[in-house]
Amino acid sequence: MSEEPVTGDRIAWVWSAVEPLDDELTSDEAAAARGLSELAESVHLGAVPYERLLLAGRRRLWRRRLLTGVGALVFVAVAGAGAVLSEWRPGGSAVTPAAVVTPIATATPTPTATRPGRDPFTPVRVKIHESVSKGHALEAWVALWPAAPTSEDGAKQAELIWAERHAADPTLTPGSSRSAYPSWDPSMDRVDIYLVSDGKRQPMDRVQSAAAPGGPKKVGLGGVSDGVPLDRVVGTASVTEMAVIQADAAVAKVVVGWKGGGSTEVVPVGVGDSPSRWYAVVHKPNSSDSTVTSYAADGSVLGTETSWW
Repeated sequence: MSEEPVTGDRIAWVWSAVEPLDDELTSDEAAAARGLSELAESVHLGAVPYERLLLAGRRRLWRRRLLTGVGALVFVAVAGAGAVLSEWRPGGSAVTPAAVVTPIATATPTPTATRPGRDPFTPVRVKIHESVSKGHALEAWVALWPAAPTSEDGAKQAELIWAERHAADPTLTPGSSRSAYPSWDPSMDRVDIYLVSDGKRQPMDRVQSAAAPGGPKKVGLGGVSDGVPLDRVVGTASVTEMAVIQADAAVAKVVVGWKGGGSTEVVPVGVGDSPSRWYAVVHKPNSSDSTVTSYAADGSVLGTETSWW
């Protein structure tokens, strides 16, 4: 837009437009109007700075918008920091929502998870040996109770094991040495080892612990543990028929050299997904101080010890 000069002539022209009104003015008013007209003719105001006026107006508008934008940013920042705002609802009531706060992650103890297919309340039973001794059918059984993930589950599992044991031996009393079994450990399975003679479960069983998958190993020298003797009840007496021994998974076979001569070779048997194995050795007269040698799959000797468990 170009700047148009405003001269005294233009102002005088404006005043000339009102001269017809002289008749309506008093003599003093008319004289004042003519004096102003003559004075205007001698004044030169110069060009009106339209561009500068517009630029100044734009600057004021820009500053107003800038302040408005900054105010909006400050409002968003305060609201994002958790400021509590009131929301109007119909009826004139105001609802004040709680400030939005991002929760801080905290470590929560996680109980040991039960592996798929491992039910601490359902044992895995495997017959690891059977034979006939003195006309009696003998079977050695291993009932593996998978590790309970919690102490509560461990207590429930212990009750189930006790019920089975007490059913086979009503004389078994809590707190006796024969009724003892390993305390709860989430990394250890409980293993109930018992003898079945002529189809009947015999008393005098034993409960031991065995490492669950991923748990600590618990075997003795040469990859084998102490044996559990199994007795067959004869009237009011009992006869030791065999021993059941827990072995490491690395043990492929065991050779028992009898003191009176001869030897017996046995192969450990797996039970469920347990990393341990079990095998049974039938008792032989005068078998004390027998030699037990365990071998790996490649034939190397893992260890030798003297025992009749």
